[in-house]
Amino acid sequence: MEELKELYELHSKGIYSYLFYLTKNPQQAEELLQETFYQACISIHRFNQNPI
Repeated sequence: MEELKELYELHSKGIYSYLFYLTKNPQQAEELLQETFYQACISIHRFNQNPI
């Protein structure tokens, strides 16, 4: 769980900025950010931690 917190802290501002750029709507950007990290959390087991 600590890894997810670190991932969020590292990337949330950049992802939010990009989503805000796309939507021009702070509420929608925040909702999309939450959905993005939710999907990452439920899919984290599929990520390969040992890159080729």
